[in-house]
Amino acid sequence: MTNHQENNTHSLTVPEAGGESRTKEPLGKEIDRRGSTMSFALVTTMLYILGALVFVLLLLPLIGGGSDKQMEYYKWALTTLAGTFGAWIGAGAAYFFGKENLVESSTSTEKALSLQQKLFQRGPQFERIQDMVLTPINPNFMFTPGQSKSDVLKKLKTFRGYWFVPVVDELTRKLHDIIHGQIFWDPSIAETLTLEAVTTEIDKKDETKKLHGEGLYIEISSNDKVSDVYKSLTRRGAELAIVVDDQGKPLQCVTKNDLRIYLRLAD
Repeated sequence: MTNHQENNTHSLTVPEAGGESRTKEPLGKEIDRRGSTMSFALVTTMLYILGALVFVLLLLPLIGGGSDKQMEYYKWALTTLAGTFGAWIGAGAAYFFGKENLVESSTSTEKALSLQQKLFQRGPQFERIQDMVLTPINPNFMFTPGQSKSDVLKKLKTFRGYWFVPVVDELTRKLHDIIHGQIFWDPSIAETLTLEAVTTEIDKKDETKKLHGEGLYIEISSNDKVSDVYKSLTRRGAELAIVVDDQGKPLQCVTKNDLRIYLRLAD
């Protein structure tokens, strides 16, 4: 027994002259189309009949003359006939167009259910880091180990809201380190120090040691599972995951809190 139901209406391939073939419509759709055509033809036929009867009623007084009573009868018959057939035509038209709308609605619903069924069959599709909405790393906000603290401060004042500082190799642009932004607002660290020297200084204190390096971030790939990345961050005690390419260049980032929210919504 399969985990899905097949549609009972199948398309047929009909051979034609010359070896070519054409696809025949499903039987259900063909019957629906025939029924719609017959309904429309019936409404049109009755409309012609109504027109003919009205024409005859209008023509009779002109041909045979008649008394006032006959004229009154003709008027009454014309009014009754027009009202009766008009109501019938209205009901027929309502039935016809209502049926057309019902067919279209049923077709749309069938397509939607079919699409939903295919998605269920495929299973979870949003389990990789690449399926998330990630924050790109700004190439204008990257630094090399030889740049100074003052260089970083200038950029932090320009790019407000940036809270971590990517440090990359000057030649390969491979990720070298990530330093928390609050370090650069510490007046005890001289602004002339290079970023390499800054990391040496913050490693001297236990309270600042985790504000860079493996205590702050991990490197991941876009194909990693969201749950695995979250577990790695929790195990390491880090708060930031940096997506790098095959050469180790930083591309995007995601925080531990973002992953926590994403996994909660997925559950």
